[in-house]
Amino acid sequence: MGMSILKHILIAWLLPLSLLLSASSAAAWQQLGGDPQRSATRAMPIATTPVVQWRQMLPGPAFASALSDGQSLFSVAGQSVQAWSLGTGRLLWQQNLATDLSATPVLIGPWLIVAGKDGVVRALDRRTGNAGWHYQSRDRVVAALLGNGEMVYAGAADNYLYAISAGSGELRWRFEAADYKYGGIHAPATRADNMIYVGAKNAWFHALDAHSGILRWRTHLGSAIYAAPVVADGRIYIGTYDRHLYALRQSDGEILWQTRFPDWPQGSVLLHHGRVHAACRNGELLALNQQDGQILWRIDLGSELRHGPVMGQGGRAVLGTVAGELLILDLNRQQILSRQSVGGAIHAQPILAQGGIVVTTLNGELLRLQ
Repeated sequence: MGMSILKHILIAWLLPLSLLLSASSAAAWQQLGGDPQRSATRAMPIATTPVVQWRQMLPGPAFASALSDGQSLFSVAGQSVQAWSLGTGRLLWQQNLATDLSATPVLIGPWLIVAGKDGVVRALDRRTGNAGWHYQSRDRVVAALLGNGEMVYAGAADNYLYAISAGSGELRWRFEAADYKYGGIHAPATRADNMIYVGAKNAWFHALDAHSGILRWRTHLGSAIYAAPVVADGRIYIGTYDRHLYALRQSDGEILWQTRFPDWPQGSVLLHHGRVHAACRNGELLALNQQDGQILWRIDLGSELRHGPVMGQGGRAVLGTVAGELLILDLNRQQILSRQSVGGAIHAQPILAQGGIVVTTLNGELLRLQ
């Protein structure tokens, strides 16, 4: 009888908790692009002219995107990591790591996992900032981390991609990209269909088994790769520094098409309604036919870009510029709906969280708009 009562008490306590965690997860933005596929899409409305709800100063310039678990925000700037109340902007905790931080972290389970230019991948308790496990790679980590379930993937300047247990910090495997004098992995990886896809500075693009790190295929592209690929419908989309955007066949890496841009593609692409939307360093946003790479339209946004767009409901998208403007776009109508200055260059991709937009800037500010 006692065990039965205890069982019902546990169910009554765990059910609302599980619902809360599920809702929080649905509203979360836990890594670059929001998910392991780097889709950069959330089913939430975006205001035509969002209003600043709060802004906070960071301890240095922010080259990384913020993250959210649906209740709190997490940022890295200078040499420290911060946690904030998503609703009020109140500082919850701050942890100095004594190394420069520019890689976007990842949220997995109880951990906020960050990596620095000292090559250390660290797990911090997302509630308190207290240190958990750490893993020492052989060189600096500047690319955004990738997380999926129990694993975190970190590319380093030593040419290795490291697969690390998110629970213990134990190394599961590491893959060495082809050696190159000015090589290294400076591009974030993407996970789809139990495969890891990652480009290197030496222009090789790799497909690895997610569980073992075994190379399945690789393709040489035109130049250095700095962006995370996007995978959908059996194709991989990736830009390189030869000013081309490539579509590869997912199964074997064959180049299906390549389209030359007026300048370097920046960040990951955004897929919407059969179109590939890609930012260009010179300030243009281009839309290409997903099937053949033909340019369908282009918009001059008036300032240089460093990241790809993120999208909410109805084809509305958000993009920041080096001039410090936050743009709201209608991708269906090919229009700029609004632009507003946030006071500093926006190098990192904005995120969508709980009905708002969160932006980090190079002048060291964190803003939430809604």
